Amino acid sequence: MRANILRSKSNVFLDLFLQRRQITSQRDELEALTTALQVADQQKNRFLAVLAHELRNPLAALTSGLNILERSAEDARANSVRKSMRENLRHMTRLVDDLLDINRIERGKISLRRERVLLSKILPSALDVAGPAIEAGGHQLEVQLPDDPILLDVDPARFIQIIGNIVGNAARYTPQSGHIEVIVILDTDSIRIAVSDDGVGIPFEQQSRIFEMFEQSDAGLGIVGDWLGIGLALVRQLVELHGGQIYLVKSAPGEGSTFEVTLPLGRSGPELSSPQSKV
Repeated sequence: MRANILRSKSNVFLDLFLQRRQITSQRDELEALTTALQVADQQKNRFLAVLAHELRNPLAALTSGLNILERSAEDARANSVRKSMRENLRHMTRLVDDLLDINRIERGKISLRRERVLLSKILPSALDVAGPAIEAGGHQLEVQLPDDPILLDVDPARFIQIIGNIVGNAARYTPQSGHIEVIVILDTDSIRIAVSDDGVGIPFEQQSRIFEMFEQSDAGLGIVGDWLGIGLALVRQLVELHGGQIYLVKSAPGEGSTFEVTLPLGRSGPELSSPQSKV
């Protein structure tokens, strides 16, 4: 009888212990969730502030440009204003396009239209995307390609977006008259595209977060690129959709950065069986 009483009491104490441990675990989980939500809220607020700033500046420039065009009869002045308006429209278009692409990827709504295409045909277009940033910075661009033709299995438009984004980002993070290098290395079943610059570099403590949404690098030298902090996050997702990878190979403040993208080679033989693959 006494043994049964002791066993019953032990069971009660054990239940109380297990309940207390469960409550403690749930409390810790709630604290972690609360912290994560606070961080997400801070990121959202920072993103909205940057978005408002980035959209306001081009709109102001476009408004001023239109006012000048309405008053000015000087062709030289009008041409300069039109060029500024085109640059600001390009800027705003990229902001909106990046936001839409991020949303499509997160909802699983983006499609890759894969083709077997020669690298030599699409790489120039990718570099043209970064052309305005390179020209504005007065940078020297050097491109090194293997002698053999390289056939890729990619969505050409997305490839152009990937490389154009990385090279353009390098241009914006590099002070005037810098040097940007694009090197293509051919492996057995893939290629590696390394993009290097001699720009401001990325502080060590920021390198682990550089591919996260809304993260921007600030080396303390007065240059902040990648606008909303979604460019590299978008690039990583597009690269991974292709079955590739992107790395920050090396970076240091004042010494520049090197990013490397790995993408699959195209298959030899007949055309791909499907012109569009849903991802």
